[in-house]
Amino acid sequence: MSGLDTNDTPKPWQYPSVEDVLSVKMFFVEHTALPQELVDTIVDYAEYWPHTSTQIPSEVVVIGSNPEREDRFLLRSYPIGYPESNDHYAISKSAQSTYPIQKPEPWPRDNEVPGSATDELLREWASKSLIPALHPVRKIVFTIKMKDQGSGGEHRGTYRGAYSWLEVGLEKVSAMTEKHLLEAWQKSPRPQVEISPPAVDGKLQRPLKCCLRTIDPITETTPDNLPGKFAFALLPSDKRLQSNKVAEREPIEYTVTWSSDDDVHPDGPEADRLEETGRGRASGNGEFVRNLEIGDVVTVWGKARFPGWRNQVQELKMDVYWAV
Repeated sequence: MSGLDTNDTPKPWQYPSVEDVLSVKMFFVEHTALPQELVDTIVDYAEYWPHTSTQIPSEVVVIGSNPEREDRFLLRSYPIGYPESNDHYAISKSAQSTYPIQKPEPWPRDNEVPGSATDELLREWASKSLIPALHPVRKIVFTIKMKDQGSGGEHRGTYRGAYSWLEVGLEKVSAMTEKHLLEAWQKSPRPQVEISPPAVDGKLQRPLKCCLRTIDPITETTPDNLPGKFAFALLPSDKRLQSNKVAEREPIEYTVTWSSDDDVHPDGPEADRLEETGRGRASGNGEFVRNLEIGDVVTVWGKARFPGWRNQVQELKMDVYWAV
């Protein structure tokens, strides 16, 4: 859906912690005759889920005007499974502020991470967040405020022929131990975030170095299988997150929700209505959310095409909700 109801003020119960969800489930199990499976279904139906949240800094980001700025990385989520209140295998404090907006690096598609500690890291996160291994994410809510250049365009006041928009991408976390860091620097893009394991017997442990491997957009590789550059599509995809309304001078606020139980067929009439609100007609089938796995990272890219088109993003926030 598009449009943001500014009167819909979030309530504290809408953002439960893992402990809150467990307490509610335990209450139902102990004080009713309901089986655990039905309790889980009720909690899911109520959308009583923990979540993580990231957002861009409070500044206008302008995409377009020249080839170097027409495809711009804007924001990433925390990895799927990363606990919302993490004191254990956490992203280091020095990286907390830069993590959501740090620029991605192209990554060879078939390159392995040396000395991988990924499985260990994901097990630790899953044990803390209590996230299910299969289809863990329930929904992603994108809160957006943006506009195009405010003039020109053949279809003024509509979303048809809009060449400034947002797309969703995907990264995966790969972790490595300190002893393999030099080899990783030699063969791969540099690690982008540091994870701090808990102390053992009062002694600090070596940090894990993590690379955020970009899966979408894909990376063009050289004949020597070295990372080249990202391969960006020219036109908006049928899975685009949100387009700008053509020639609208004032920024518009949107709330776009992608849910795991979405089932809009790309060729059906409901997909036509998605396009009328600026979304891609294949963005409502739920596949992206259902296919997310522990360690995946959701990204958002700003786009603009052709001379004179610009995309001005004033606000962007991403909330990712998962089951317990």
